[in-house]
Amino acid sequence: GGSLTSEDAASRATGDHFRVGVIRAECAMIQELLSGASGSLAAREADFEAMDESIPKEAAQARAWHRKQVQEAQAKVEGLESRLAEATARLDVAEARVSA
Repeated sequence: GGSLTSEDAASRATGDHFRVGVIRAECAMIQELLSGASGSLAAREADFEAMDESIPKEAAQARAWHRKQVQEAQAKVEGLESRLAEATARLDVAEARVSA
């Protein structure tokens, strides 16, 4: 089929608008998760800083545990940042299709 009927065009436009809405919602959800993960990372870093000062050198095991907590929180933030970047790129494509 070569030609699009106006009905096809309308239904495709509706689909594109829907896709934009879905991706926007996904971006908002990731941003919320990222905000929580960043807060958690900041808290863990603060714990680690506070602890590092006050703990004698024998407590290397406890420091290692806290360092691991910080690293896990950092990894979570980085993972969410890359998910957000990917979703934002998809949103740009979807929005371009709607405004085309």
